[in-house]
Amino acid sequence: DAIFYGSVAVSPLLNIFKYNALAGDDQLYGVEPASYYAKNLVLNLTPFVVVAALVAPLTNLFAARQLAPAIVWLATLLARPHKEERFTYPAYASF
Repeated sequence: DAIFYGSVAVSPLLNIFKYNALAGDDQLYGVEPASYYAKNLVLNLTPFVVVAALVAPLTNLFAARQLAPAIVWLATLLARPHKEERFTYPAYASF
């Protein structure tokens, strides 16, 4: 890889993180408001599931533990200006 890229490629994941999060180059592909993910979650999961996912952690510790990874993932996505629906797919497994 070093011959073709001109530097040692330690990890493809690290390179993606550096490009998108540290350099901010993900804005080149378009930006969306934070409501973009809320709209897509309601369309893909139905409003009942979204409301249940928001209320369940308040009433049940087990549900809070199950949904914590999805909440962290979605919070991370909300912080990024470039948004795509495919980025939310890993969170769907928690719902």
